Order: sequence, then structure tokens, then C-alpha cells
Amino acid sequence: MSIADFFHKGAETPLFATYIATGALCKLSINSEQLLEAARDSFLPANGWSLAADSVRFRVDNRQTAVPPWPKPYVRGLDHLVFAAFDCGRRLLADLRRQHVAGHLSSTMGRDVSYWKMIIFPILLTIIGSAVGIAELHSACTVHKDDGLPLASPSGSGKSRLTLALSQTGFGFLSDDRTFCSLAKGEVLAWRLAKRLKLRLRPFDGSESLRVMRVRGMARRRTSGPNRNLLDSTI
Repeated sequence: MSIADFFHKGAETPLFATYIATGALCKLSINSEQLLEAARDSFLPANGWSLAADSVRFRVDNRQTAVPPWPKPYVRGLDHLVFAAFDCGRRLLADLRRQHVAGHLSSTMGRDVSYWKMIIFPILLTIIGSAVGIAELHSACTVHKDDGLPLASPSGSGKSRLTLALSQTGFGFLSDDRTFCSLAKGEVLAWRLAKRLKLRLRPFDGSESLRVMRVRGMARRRTSGPNRNLLDSTI
């Protein structure tokens, strides 16, 4: 295979859909029904919107086989290009200047919907976020009367436990550990991807400070348009 064909640019990706990915409009082109399912579970549909969208293209190669557990992802960047490898032969390249992502993966990884929702999609948004107006916070986020309450602190200090405790007193649960934010019409909107709540065995003893910031407009409910969030009041 030549260097010019590293990502198989001539390969067909007949399945496509446009989504709102944590506030950014994104066109996804793929050749896997399982990836389409993972995208549906992770992002909001952008039906009826004709705005220019960032392009994400993934090709699943049925000739490549591999089995989980998957190794730790490897990510490196140079100027406006970011390369991510997920296993031998499984990789993606993001061009932040063109706002374009291309990836080539094995059929086994392509069918692993949980891995896409919990690992690949979050990594992808971390890579392209700054180029498309998304800010990522190492923060949990609860909801009270449609306003977001981010909970930011160091790892292991008890964000998840406090999030769980607040949810049991009437607060809604939006995200745990990772919150994505975008700006629309003067309001900061909070978004989530994975819903799973991560808890540690060590209890929060109060010895480590936990910054609680109230940001009006975060996690506000939307009924139409691309700024709807993934608000859910249950765990």
C-alpha cells in the first residue's frame, strides 16, 4: 500500500448522517451499521439543517481481524494534524485546519459499539474540540431547574460520589468526569457523551477541595434546533 493510500481514500463509505456532536454540526460517513448505531446513541440528529458540517469519515476493513481487550490509544499531534492509533492498523487522522477526520479500523473494533461510545468518540471530540468551538472540562455536571452545576476537582476527590448524592436529592444527572461545553446565542450549553457514572471505592472525606461553579444557561433544555442537549434526569 502506498503512503498516499494510507487511509484508503478511494474506499466506499455509503452510510452517512449528520449529527450535533456536543454542539458542533458533524457529517459522518461510514460503511458500518454498528458505527451508525453508536453515533445515534451518542449524538443528536441534525434533521432539517443545511449548515456546513465538519466531515468525519470512517472505513471498517472486514479483512482485518482483532479481538479485545484493546490496547491503550496512542495520540500525537504536529501543527494542525493529530494522529490517533487504537491498535495495529487501526488509526485516525484529524486535520484541524480543514476540520476533517479520516479513520481506518478493523471489523471487530467497528462492531464494538461500547468502545466507540466510551473511548473513540470522546477522544475524537477531545482532538477536534478546540477547532470547532467546543471546550472540554474535567468536570461532572448536575442539573437544577434547567441550569447546569459543574463540579470540578482533581481525579479521585469525589466528583462522582457527590454527583450521585446530589441526584438522590432531586438534581438531574448530565455527565460524570467529562463535560463538553459550547456557546450559542450568548448561552453556555453543557453536553455529555457516555452516561455511565464512575465511582471509586475510596469515599470523599472532604480533605480535598471541590470547586462548585454555578453557570447560568448550562444544560438548559431545548426543544428544537441544533442546540438541544442530552439532558437526562436519571442515572
